[in-house]
Amino acid sequence: MAPSTNEEWKSAIAGVAAKVNSAKITAAIPSSTLTAKSLAKTIDHTLLKLDATEEQIIDLCKEAVQYDFAVLFPCCIILSQLMY
Repeated sequence: MAPSTNEEWKSAIAGVAAKVNSAKITAAIPSSTLTAKSLAKTIDHTLLKLDATEEQIIDLCKEAVQYDFAVLFPCCIILSQLMY
């Protein structure tokens, strides 16, 4: 059953945090081959603001191309911003 009170949520979050902090974490990219370019390919670059301006969306797409971020499209665009 999902937590329903603040105290139950606090306890659940503390339990997950303890598991994460004690877990042995291995990198998806070996540190011996980690470069800025290989790291960039793991980043999904998005802008999810409902009030994003055209200029912000253009800047976001330019950054995605400049840094070669890993996304299906150069950026995530709000459908209401598309002109058709």
